[in-house]
Amino acid sequence: MKITTTLSILIIFIIGFKASAQRINPLPVIAGAKEDINYLGGKYLRPVGVALGNGLNNSWYSSARVHSPLGFHLNIAPSLVIIPSDDQTFVIKNSELKELELVDERDNIAPTAFGPDEEGPLLRSKAIGSFQTFNSPAGVGFSFLPLANINLGVGIGFNTEVDVRYFPKSQISGLEDAKIGLYGFGAIHEISKWFMDDDDPAFSLSIQAGFSSISFEQPIEGGEDDQELTMKSNGTTFRGIISKEFSFFTLYGGVGYNSADTDINLRGTYSYQPPVGSSTSIEDPISINTTSNSMVFNLGGRILIAQAVSIFADYTFAQYSSITLGLGVDLNFE
Repeated sequence: MKITTTLSILIIFIIGFKASAQRINPLPVIAGAKEDINYLGGKYLRPVGVALGNGLNNSWYSSARVHSPLGFHLNIAPSLVIIPSDDQTFVIKNSELKELELVDERDNIAPTAFGPDEEGPLLRSKAIGSFQTFNSPAGVGFSFLPLANINLGVGIGFNTEVDVRYFPKSQISGLEDAKIGLYGFGAIHEISKWFMDDDDPAFSLSIQAGFSSISFEQPIEGGEDDQELTMKSNGTTFRGIISKEFSFFTLYGGVGYNSADTDINLRGTYSYQPPVGSSTSIEDPISINTTSNSMVFNLGGRILIAQAVSIFADYTFAQYSSITLGLGVDLNFE
């Protein structure tokens, strides 16, 4: 049996990007009934949850061939999760709002968190005589989620790898007081060794499964001490993997199923001015859950550029597709 322990650091830049770190800011939707807040905030933040959950399922492999006992690898694999155009904006419907309404029903296209860096449609209270208006929040101005994995593996036998990802909850430089923690585990078993010559296989065939969970916390800019945006996302993937080695080049691919589940919460006490009466407050105004389930297929290649050093790249076709580029050190003792 071969067991591989993988130390994986997943770095997420979604809350701050551009020339300097910029935050996703859902505060403009803190108005109206809680149902309105969750409707607008949920539509705005949903692509963050889906992209995060799907991104966790990347970078588990660059070959179907498992390491020999005491073999090891060290891979650095940045990737970009691409947000489809349909999820960069959403339509605000007056029929879904309880206390708010669009000022102009024809102006109803709002950016999501991954939408353009422009404020959305103007909204107002339905209360008679109210002149209070506000715009739905702007997006961050880019339509991808950057991620990075660092994977360290060591093998100790029997055609099977068990992978572990772990990063203690820590503050990440450049993310403005954000804290991120990660854990995960997975396994790959090379079934082609059951029926094929191990010294010169025509190809390698494996089955793979992986689970990852990430938590994210960030204080609200300019807010009170108890105000923060939190996210917890789980990603699960099951794949069949095939690869073929051609001297210094390896072609690999996988097909299977991705599942992702994300909870997004805006915690703390927030105040806003209703159209009638004095300022009021609301606690924990946003609490949403996003789920996604889809078939997934990826295809990539790995090139040996020096003794035990390789570069690899693959493209993953899924609900939220992604591009991965990586650099690895890989040694087998056979």
